[in-house]
Amino acid sequence: MIIAQAQDLEQRFGGNTIFSNISFSVPDNARIGLVGPNGAGKTTLLKIMTGQQEPTSGQFTINKGLKVGYIAQENALDEDKTIWDEMLTVFDNLIEKNKRITKMQEQILNILKMKTCSSAMTSLHTTLNKKAALLIKLKLRAFSTVLILKKIPGRKLSELFPVVKKRALLL
Repeated sequence: MIIAQAQDLEQRFGGNTIFSNISFSVPDNARIGLVGPNGAGKTTLLKIMTGQQEPTSGQFTINKGLKVGYIAQENALDEDKTIWDEMLTVFDNLIEKNKRITKMQEQILNILKMKTCSSAMTSLHTTLNKKAALLIKLKLRAFSTVLILKKIPGRKLSELFPVVKKRALLL
């Protein structure tokens, strides 16, 4: 079964053609490597495959429900953070959404001036936040154990070997 397919991909930047006439298909359960000299267009092709960039011409399609991803050669990790702190950044958007929900709840309660409802809602919200935080921590601990990071979650990323940094990115 084919899960992804490229047809006549071409990428140009200005007057320079990076690659052209690229066609391939990816079967289910395939493991693929891109090998080539610097400037051959490997990263550009990956960006096209992940939807981060449009080709100059041609088409890349993937089966519905699939998502293509890759770990960039250069990572955006904060070398001064611990592995644990870096893993928690995955949830930054959820934490921000939670803050916005809390603010909206407070605004609604102020408008309705429902003191008794406010107390019950605050209690429920606090309980849910504690359970969500615990769930996040449990999931991260499970990941760090599986990825052999159990003994080093408090170390700074700058102290680790590149392969261990890449494993942290997989989270």
